[in-house]
Amino acid sequence: METRSAARVPVIGPGAFVVATVVCGALSACAWHTRGPVGWERPIIVALRHEPPPFAHGLLLLWQPFPLVVSTLGLAWIASRSGRLALALFGSAGCVLAVFVTECVLKPLVGRQHLYQSSAVFPSGHVTAAAAWAMFAWLVVSPRSLLRPALLLVPIAVSWAAIATGVHYPSDVIAGALVGGMIVYGTVTAADRIGTRRPAAVIDLRATDHDRLTAGDRPSPSPATS
Repeated sequence: METRSAARVPVIGPGAFVVATVVCGALSACAWHTRGPVGWERPIIVALRHEPPPFAHGLLLLWQPFPLVVSTLGLAWIASRSGRLALALFGSAGCVLAVFVTECVLKPLVGRQHLYQSSAVFPSGHVTAAAAWAMFAWLVVSPRSLLRPALLLVPIAVSWAAIATGVHYPSDVIAGALVGGMIVYGTVTAADRIGTRRPAAVIDLRATDHDRLTAGDRPSPSPATS
């Protein structure tokens, strides 16, 4: 029998989290306290800088903090309007957590510097925000909606723009996409599983009590003493 949690949150197996963690770990090891791109990244950078996406700088501006907050609140409003308050709350929290992990944990930890600037670049904050928002939107929209496949283009386009404009390197955007998507999905899934088990137990208990009482199974009065 399909559970309510499985019906509401699409299942991504634990293997996907393991693969994402391994890939992020390998990329972190390659970028660990380096400055500028490593060998395998250079051909990709050259190719993408010759073919930048339209409005590349505008794409990056869309994932600054203020536009991200506005677009995330918009998704939360859509989810709450359809009665999914938990998804609205924890999807928004997952977006905030993903950006926090990137900016305040991974960037200082890995310590990769841009070649021409003194700023940390791994993972990409732009792509983390875009992937987190896209995952939140993927959970909000209907499984039958044609928007779902299109949402994959959001972090891809932002990654392309970030590399083409020289803001980030390929490993930065790959790690950002994995961190953003998996943190949002993990936050929503964990909250959904915890939140659907406990209320279910309460509902089942109340239903049992109600059925027992309406069936006349009430405590019999104690016999009168003479």
